[in-house]
Amino acid sequence: MARPRRVLFAAGGSGGHVFPAIAVAEELRRARPEVDMAFVGTAHRLEARLVPEAGFRFIAVRSAGIPRRPSWRIAPALATIAAGVAQSSRVVARERPSVVFGTGGFASAPLIAAAAAMRVPTIIHDSNAVPGLANRWLGKVATEVHIAFEPARGSFRASKVRLTGNPLRRAILSARVERQARDRDDQPPMLAALGGSQGARDLNDAVLSALPDVAEAGIRLVHQTGQQDHARMLAAYRERLGDDAVDEDTAPRPGKRRNVTVVPFVNDMEAVYANADLVLCRAGAMTVSELTYCGVPSVLTPLPHARTDEQRLNARAVADAGAAVVIEQADLTKEAMRDTVLPLLHDGCRLRAMSAACATVAKPNATQDLVAAVAAYID
Repeated sequence: MARPRRVLFAAGGSGGHVFPAIAVAEELRRARPEVDMAFVGTAHRLEARLVPEAGFRFIAVRSAGIPRRPSWRIAPALATIAAGVAQSSRVVARERPSVVFGTGGFASAPLIAAAAAMRVPTIIHDSNAVPGLANRWLGKVATEVHIAFEPARGSFRASKVRLTGNPLRRAILSARVERQARDRDDQPPMLAALGGSQGARDLNDAVLSALPDVAEAGIRLVHQTGQQDHARMLAAYRERLGDDAVDEDTAPRPGKRRNVTVVPFVNDMEAVYANADLVLCRAGAMTVSELTYCGVPSVLTPLPHARTDEQRLNARAVADAGAAVVIEQADLTKEAMRDTVLPLLHDGCRLRAMSAACATVAKPNATQDLVAAVAAYID
């Protein structure tokens, strides 16, 4: 009996693993609506919510991360993974997929391992300059390995590797068109400071310390603080600028005149990319890929305690191309904001050069190329 036209996606644990898989699945659904798709992940992490919200079937299996240092937790983690592989074997036998696509992380390991053992074609994708532990292991059994940054190539067998880039959601893809069509002449320059859940406090404090210089520079500021630090930051902004000077949402409204917006999270990131003249943020793989695709100049502050230092390598790849400036967290001070970040906003010539340099790093066809790789196993 012929296999059905079906693809299983192995993704979970974090947005950096889930969103790329959803981007590929959405594009595959658009291009090949006859193909059935389902996601396999863990029941209590981000994927259990995001996948159904995106309109895809979700199947839960067990999995666990393996501690990187000797610990009594290693044995229970291995037992959980073994149980997940057994569950995944039953899923593969029942679903009979043409191909399995995984994006790394502990949540993807059981399905990729089970599919490979059952001789089902497997494709893995790694979004970082330094591949994660799960993908380094899964790369040994996968049929194909797709990477986003050249430094990752050395972690896998050369014959399996394809340099593809990171797949992006369609909403992000549209931001580049909007950005290119935007008229900047009648508005002050806009800085987007994008803190996140990991280590946002240092970035937040640096922006806050430079607030007098920000006000004097005559710019628009959108500050994403992260949920945990939002109340503190909003109170500090209101104390220094006044209650009426700070907006709490990024949505454009007729007559909206406030130049400072402080939010826990930006829900319409594509609008920020379309309108920001400069972005100050961490150097996560998907953030870097989105910025370079949209042509947004950036000041990148790598997370200093990332396990494999991948953010520093992600940032360096963009900075070496001339599309970003890198400021280490320890150096992100009030003086760095005043002397490096804010002057960039008024240096139109350099911003245009940085925007143009983004094209040398961006992989604009990454989503379509990954869909083509998956589709090759369906037909």
